[in-house]
Amino acid sequence: MEKYQFGYGCMRLPLLNAEDPASFDYPLIEKLFDTYLEQGFTYFDAAYTYHGYHCEEAVREALVRRHPRDSFELATKLPLRDFKDAEDMERIFNEQLEHCGVEYFDHYLLHNMGTNVYEKCQKYDAFGFAARKKEEGKIRYLGMSFHDMPELLDEILGKYGDLLDFVQLQINYVDWEQPNVQSCRCLEVANKYGKPVFVMEPCKGGTLVNLPEEALKLMKEYHPDASAASWAFRFAASQEGVVRVLSGMNSMEQVLDNTVTFKNFKPILIVPTDVRNRSRFPSISRCTTVFPGRREAFPAMRFTITILVFGTEKPATVSGANSARKPVRSIFRSQSI
Repeated sequence: MEKYQFGYGCMRLPLLNAEDPASFDYPLIEKLFDTYLEQGFTYFDAAYTYHGYHCEEAVREALVRRHPRDSFELATKLPLRDFKDAEDMERIFNEQLEHCGVEYFDHYLLHNMGTNVYEKCQKYDAFGFAARKKEEGKIRYLGMSFHDMPELLDEILGKYGDLLDFVQLQINYVDWEQPNVQSCRCLEVANKYGKPVFVMEPCKGGTLVNLPEEALKLMKEYHPDASAASWAFRFAASQEGVVRVLSGMNSMEQVLDNTVTFKNFKPILIVPTDVRNRSRFPSISRCTTVFPGRREAFPAMRFTITILVFGTEKPATVSGANSARKPVRSIFRSQSI
């Protein structure tokens, strides 16, 4: 299934000392990376700032130096909050090549795009800088990870969309309609411009894995063997325009469970509100405490559990998406799993 490509996020790698973000447990990291590759997946998502600015070096040691360059895809990111000017972007990029031990990046992203850095990116032409690196052959596919409102995403894609091959968005069922994230509307904007979407935080930093017993019980009633994480991944990957979903894994249990989910992927159909049969789910009100202290998350949980009731093999659609959107282009390496 080439559409639902699963990526290994390197933001939360195993450590020997939880207080030291650079105390990497290399034997375990190597086993996790190797198992992920053995399962037929290839994409590793790093960043300049992860693990106290040491993530790229860990990826070099555990992956790049141990596997042929054509056996994996490596992504990293330009830290938009860190660079000072155009010369500093050049310095950081060259450092990243050295840190990772590579001559080019398969994917490169402008990291953490939002209103707080957008003006600086325009002033120093961060989009043009990355595009030139692509022209030089040091980047194969250029994108950005976006953390802001759909209106800004629309503005950026309208102005710089021709330079970007993909967009990385935070998509999960709790943030689907959250006012401060608006996953659904951001996805609609990306679809409108025909930009393939990579998903970050599909489990919201582990929140959607560590569910209260009430919520987990309701999921188990429908699929006893499915993990809570698998529901979150299926929700994110089933959305229109999504071509890759990332997960930051730090245990063998997570790697095995998540790769099984994507090797045997089953999309979830989003059912329009007016045809949802809420009578089939009479105890949904019990989920008002799914996320303690965050009662505003209740509507999203109710929305999602209703979707789970109607789980189906059919591909998902995004309700209300722009009918005039451009088709999403297939730009990624074929992957048979």
